[in-house]
Amino acid sequence: MSDPPAYRHPPYQGGQGGSNLKSILNLIITSYLIRAG
Repeated sequence: MSDPPAYRHPPYQGGQGGSNLKSILNLIITSYLIRAG
């Protein structure tokens, strides 16, 4: 039984994961603004 990759490699660790997380946050904010507007 191995741990899921998401648990072994958190998105907030490492430079690549940081940029990916920022992109996801940007997408959420953009969609929220579109729905609010």
